[in-house]
Amino acid sequence: MDALPLIPWHCVLIRSRRQLFTDDWSKTSLAVVVIGASGDLAWKKTFPALFSLSCQGLLPPHAVIAGYAR
Repeated sequence: MDALPLIPWHCVLIRSRRQLFTDDWSKTSLAVVVIGASGDLAWKKTFPALFSLSCQGLLPPHAVIAGYAR
């Protein structure tokens, strides 16, 4: 089984919107770790934003979102 290549976060940030739609997401992976996942900001802003990105197809299909809270 071949590992999916990781794209550094700074490369994703500098890409244009047009490039995001033309990239082959099936060959990329993404891991998002939310620190303070039980907090107010995570529930009101971070999780809805990640959900919206997922619904619009702007996250890779094998994206992993993990939360950490104490």
